[in-house]
Amino acid sequence: KTIKKVGPLDLNERNHCIKNLKSGGFHLFLISILFPFIQLFMSEITLQMNLAAATICSGIVSLLFLTAFGEILIGAWGILLEVRLPWLMREPAMSISLRECWGRRWNGVIQRLLKTKVYDQCLRCCSNGTNINEKSRTFASVSTFMVSGVIHAYPVFIASTTTWNDIIDSTVMW
Repeated sequence: KTIKKVGPLDLNERNHCIKNLKSGGFHLFLISILFPFIQLFMSEITLQMNLAAATICSGIVSLLFLTAFGEILIGAWGILLEVRLPWLMREPAMSISLRECWGRRWNGVIQRLLKTKVYDQCLRCCSNGTNINEKSRTFASVSTFMVSGVIHAYPVFIASTTTWNDIIDSTVMW
């Protein structure tokens, strides 16, 4: 349900995929610039200001990582697999409320995947045929929220690791 269309890309679609790849690469470049600042601020945690600055930088890195991941995913799948994924971001900076930003403009691919693969599957497992009750909806909502939390916690964990060896070492990751 997430894939809109499969088959050879036309020139406009190919250019759109290349634009997504370039944008994702730019976001990764921004991450590489911010990462040393996190390390710098974390080296002297004694000051509350350093901790606040490190937290802000880590948050920005996490958002950039999620954005880069989505853009590279859409661009790479488009070019390599000739698959069109739906929108990723719909100008979240133009939102007039947080609800509009997170609910309607932010990360459409993940929203749709969570809806179809977690929420709908949980509803199907918990409901008795066509009888969908409030408990089933609550369980599906909480399950979806938990999976979303794991998806969001993983990049924060990566951004907060102290050395490249921590990223490589599988025992640290798990």
